[in-house]
Amino acid sequence: MKVTELFGELFENSRQPGEFVYHASRLPNLAKGLRSIIQKGLIPSRDGYCGPGVYFAYEPEEGLYHVDKDEAVFFRAKWKQLVDKFGVYPEKGGIERDQDEIVVRGSVPANMLEIEYFPGEWWDLESALGAETAYSESRETDLTEDKKHAD
Repeated sequence: MKVTELFGELFENSRQPGEFVYHASRLPNLAKGLRSIIQKGLIPSRDGYCGPGVYFAYEPEEGLYHVDKDEAVFFRAKWKQLVDKFGVYPEKGGIERDQDEIVVRGSVPANMLEIEYFPGEWWDLESALGAETAYSESRETDLTEDKKHAD
């Protein structure tokens, strides 16, 4: 068997992304984090094990070895949109992937992302930011009222 046939066969049998790929992030302040992502997109990490990139997984829970489950905020992007924007390896700057991970070398725009705002519910980032901001404001009002009654 020729080497090219062997590699072609290995690639054909390799894992393929589904409709979506997933990214887990740590955002201690969700509203602030969402504002940043809406403005700048998901920015490539500088120190990923494969170098700079935005790291995606094939399934949501597969990204948890980068972020603790209790701190994780999940994002997803449509695989086809990522390929259309960035291309795939070996194109210059193209998406690289192996059996475990997908690495995008550029910033992934906010309009290509959804956030899992509630378990199993995927929202666009603007809607999630609006809900998070409203929740934060109502919580601050409740805390202020509680403090007034305590005094």
